[in-house]
Amino acid sequence: SVDFGDTTDAEVDLYAGVKPTWLGLTFDLGALKYLYTGAPPGADYNYYELKLGVSYSLSFGTVGALAYWTPDTFGAGDVEATYYEVNAAVPLPVVANLSLTGAYGRQTFEGTGDYNTWNAGLSYTPIPWLSLDVRYWDTSEHGFGRAYEERVVGGAKVTYAF
Repeated sequence: SVDFGDTTDAEVDLYAGVKPTWLGLTFDLGALKYLYTGAPPGADYNYYELKLGVSYSLSFGTVGALAYWTPDTFGAGDVEATYYEVNAAVPLPVVANLSLTGAYGRQTFEGTGDYNTWNAGLSYTPIPWLSLDVRYWDTSEHGFGRAYEERVVGGAKVTYAF
């Protein structure tokens, strides 16, 4: 659910993509669609993003980079936005399939409002199609309101591969 202070009820995210490998690199190519149910007329909340990521496994873990691009970002009229990120994951030997993960990124907008992001957390994959995650998130921008304040978030991800 979401709380924008209006009639919007929930965010529904649709993802599609492929993860080919080449010369030891894993690429993550995808498209995402964000839909907001109950949004007031003219809110301009719904939008899509294209994703390009690459990662490489090293002896100590995995390092990667990714970018998301949209020609018309959330609620801002026709404003182009791009998000860039570098990230890493290091398996922890104390528990099988447990990793320490983190990322540092930059959100840019056509015009003004750019800011940095960072996060660190633990990811656990008890079975191949389920990932559990607990993570600390923050940004360099706190003037945009409560949505940009630091927080700890838990999540679950179910993956289905064709």
